[in-house]
Amino acid sequence: MTTKTLKKNTTELINDKKNITLRVAQKRSDIIRCQYLIAERYNKYYKIFFSKDTADLNAKIEPYPHKFLMALHEDELVGVIGLYTHNTYIETFGNVSTGEIKKISHQLTKEKPNTTFVEVTKLVITSKWIGTHLSQLLLGAAFSKTFLSSSVNDSQNIIVGTCAKISVFKHLFTPVGISTHLIKDFPKYKVHELYGTKKNPVQSRLIIPELDVPKQLYDLQIPGTHAIDAVKPGYNLKTNDGTIKISRTKKAPPSKTEATNV
Repeated sequence: MTTKTLKKNTTELINDKKNITLRVAQKRSDIIRCQYLIAERYNKYYKIFFSKDTADLNAKIEPYPHKFLMALHEDELVGVIGLYTHNTYIETFGNVSTGEIKKISHQLTKEKPNTTFVEVTKLVITSKWIGTHLSQLLLGAAFSKTFLSSSVNDSQNIIVGTCAKISVFKHLFTPVGISTHLIKDFPKYKVHELYGTKKNPVQSRLIIPELDVPKQLYDLQIPGTHAIDAVKPGYNLKTNDGTIKISRTKKAPPSKTEATNV
């Protein structure tokens, strides 16, 4: 492998590694870039449209996330993952009630005051980044305290929901060490006709970050620049604070999907 030092604590990895910068979209221009990439990928693969004002899953119109985490390579937007900070997808459309969320969270940990429920959603990457483990990096980073708390009060405790087909939990969540807890199967809508199947249904699940997310990911600093391994088994996140290594199972190949309902 050939490397070239650019500046202190920053290395350009030329062969099988790529530098990825993660940051939360705050400028209006960045938010628009994120919305466009999500809409373009979902329309291409699932014939789904997005709206800021209305949503109708049987008409295949979904709501945009409220917050976005960007993955950039040399200032090119190569991946995005979103966050619903209120009116979450699984509550609004998945028939998941506040009571169900509280019941499961109480079973897993002592109930805490000032709890906020958010949802990680809409993971997309661009075509040329398939197979580079960018999906795993983005998913893991979305469960960092920095991103999850970017829109809530510091005194609030965060519980996270998400929905995806079973294979996504197997090939994305499990390899990076994120545990999930089943709430229920997602109701059938036309919006998922090209996504979930009877053998691979869409499910709503719950994550307690402090219990279910590896400390390396939960403490991951954003913004930050990381090097992802494009070809070797597993992937490494090389940060200024050291190298984070998270192993993948042999049965979990790099994601070959450019858009997932996570």
